Amino acid sequence: MDLEDDRSRARRELALLLRNLRARRGLSLVGVGRLGGVQADTVGRLERGASDTQIETLHRYLSSLGLALDLVVTDATTGEEQGRVRFPPMDGEENRRTDHRT
Repeated sequence: MDLEDDRSRARRELALLLRNLRARRGLSLVGVGRLGGVQADTVGRLERGASDTQIETLHRYLSSLGLALDLVVTDATTGEEQGRVRFPPMDGEENRRTDHRT
């Protein structure tokens, strides 16, 4: 399997996760977009795995669901964790104040 196949698989897995998280909360694409300050078409692309995802966009999406984003950096060879960063959920007001032209 080559690197492009790995990226495509990861995008599909992320898309499925996002769709499932949204569905469990009973929100529409538009609803998530409004809460997260993300345009509905961007939400649709994220949930189809149709584009590379910017961290800020993913953070807004997850914040709209009341979730934090943990970014874990691992060594590609050993799998050993090299570092971790937590992006806590933004509150709704912070999402609305942030420029969301993504």
